[in-house]
Amino acid sequence: MQGHVLLLDLDRFKPVNDTFGHAAGDEVLRTVAQRLLACVRDSDTVVRLGGDEFAIVAPSTVEASDADALVTRIQQALTRSIPWRNTPIRIAPSIGLMRFDRDDCAATALLRADADMYRAKAMSRKPRP
Repeated sequence: MQGHVLLLDLDRFKPVNDTFGHAAGDEVLRTVAQRLLACVRDSDTVVRLGGDEFAIVAPSTVEASDADALVTRIQQALTRSIPWRNTPIRIAPSIGLMRFDRDDCAATALLRADADMYRAKAMSRKPRP
């Protein structure tokens, strides 16, 4: 089997819990899960790894353009505000993407996606000129 693994975490999630409380954080996580499920195909798998980290296994996305389109859909879905008691909560995902082949084990693909996610997160924190 070939495909892609996406690993994402939510930027600005900790302040949600700190500012609005854990009920708001739970609502954000539920909303994120629903939005992720709306972005993927029936053959894809979405899991919450813990905290604010999610993984998506997208088998048969052999073409990089398929995976890039999935990343774009996720970014668009997760940057829309989440309503919480008359206050819009804004988060954004940092997404790591890694292609896997038949010979890759799941743990290796996930570790590579994790490294890619942290590169994406570091790039998003760089000051803009």
